[in-house]
Amino acid sequence: MTRTHSATVSLALSWRAALKREYVALVESQVRFAEEWTRGHMLRPESRYTDVFSLFYGPEKRAMIHASDELKEFWRTQCPRVTFEEYEQWKVDEFLGEYPGVLPV
Repeated sequence: MTRTHSATVSLALSWRAALKREYVALVESQVRFAEEWTRGHMLRPESRYTDVFSLFYGPEKRAMIHASDELKEFWRTQCPRVTFEEYEQWKVDEFLGEYPGVLPV
């Protein structure tokens, strides 16, 4: 690996780590907003699942199984679920000058 290639890889990894931190902050803000909007009813009553945060960033199938009707309504009307891959693509498009629109926060 050449020195230039190594620097490029290092820069890319650093950028992705910063992006991940931004994404985690976004998810945390969405969880707080959802908690207030749903009045704390974010999980289905019969669900034994306890990790509310992963409903926002984990697989959609799991989220739809365990999310309350109120949380699903929140995603439909207030703030859609945004996966890390979607967020990353949005930021890449923004960087390339392809205005991606407003990311829901």
